[in-house]
Amino acid sequence: MKMREMFDEYLDGALDRAGRAEVERCIAAEPAAAGLLAELKAQRAARVGVYNSYVPSPAEASAFAHRVLQACADEAHAPVGHIRPNHHWIRWTAGVAAGLIIAAGAFSAGRMSVAPQVVDKPIVTEQTVYEVAVLDPRGNITASQQFNSAAERDAYVLRNLPANNSSALADVDIFPGGRF
Repeated sequence: MKMREMFDEYLDGALDRAGRAEVERCIAAEPAAAGLLAELKAQRAARVGVYNSYVPSPAEASAFAHRVLQACADEAHAPVGHIRPNHHWIRWTAGVAAGLIIAAGAFSAGRMSVAPQVVDKPIVTEQTVYEVAVLDPRGNITASQQFNSAAERDAYVLRNLPANNSSALADVDIFPGGRF
């Protein structure tokens, strides 16, 4: 065991008779050991003084105990809670409604301050287109014409076919109306 540990146990009173006798012989034989023991005693005395400074005086302890007991007594007679209707949801709902009204009013005011704009957009509808193609004897297209109605198409065909050539109709293909 080291000398310092042995001196700490000696000062704590933890050594048996043989251990105490050994420490006392060491102190008597070595002046350095006696100096170390004196230093340890001084350090302990300083620590005890600091610790004792934290201990309240009897008057301070009594005053503190009186304050604690008084606080406990006051709290014992205080109400535990309040019983009342819980209306916080009404305030919350009113706040949300007010916010919505303000937002709607701002939107309406913004809409009123802008002049209406008229935009002309073409309306796209489906239209049937009729096409007449004139083919030569080899099958090549020599002429092509598109029409919006079947009556226009038929009038074109009758106007442009030679009256005396009935075989000319074979050279003209009339396509049914298609959707483009």
